[in-house]
Amino acid sequence: MDNLIHGIPVTILSVDDAAARTWKTETVENVLVAPYAETDGTRVQQPQGHAAVYHMAIPKTDTHRWEGALVQFFGATWAVVGVPTQGIDHLIPGPWNKKVVVELYRTAALDPAGLWADTVTLLRVLSEKDADGYETGTEAQGTPVGAIFNQGVDTTTETDADKHGPRRSAAAEIWEQDYNGEPYVSHGGTLYGVDACTQTGRGTVTLKLSEVWR
Repeated sequence: MDNLIHGIPVTILSVDDAAARTWKTETVENVLVAPYAETDGTRVQQPQGHAAVYHMAIPKTDTHRWEGALVQFFGATWAVVGVPTQGIDHLIPGPWNKKVVVELYRTAALDPAGLWADTVTLLRVLSEKDADGYETGTEAQGTPVGAIFNQGVDTTTETDADKHGPRRSAAAEIWEQDYNGEPYVSHGGTLYGVDACTQTGRGTVTLKLSEVWR
């Protein structure tokens, strides 16, 4: 008797050539998708502001590498969280044997070119010194790079002697080879400081950003 349960097609985005900064998209058929629940027993550390999390059951015949991948379904783009879990085929009934957890990444399902349509400028501040070693000024050296830029949903309101109001947060995903430890990022006329840099597992890094008040 044929299995009465059938999943949906999802699109997996993976790095085709990191050196050339290119991605490839492939369709995986018959993937089961269900909202994540705490009772499922899989621990997920959700980044602040990311509320939508799903489980995906992957067919036994699939051979894709899911760790670090981006996935598209339900008209949105999702990022794989952590490492997929897999069972022993002959001990699991049905056509699925692997579980993948994803969190909301972008609210649109764009092709790779559309996802990477943003540009951020990586900034390094250089100090100039005179012959006696005293600083005579500073200069910001900027390098524009392609990015997936996500404006943070949370802001912290701070009050200073001459500063007040919301201080914006953001995250920028850029190719790993483009980042050389720059402490600042500029996007849309706003200057951000780099609070943390983490590898995504897909040839890129994510920069956690907070607005610099000047």
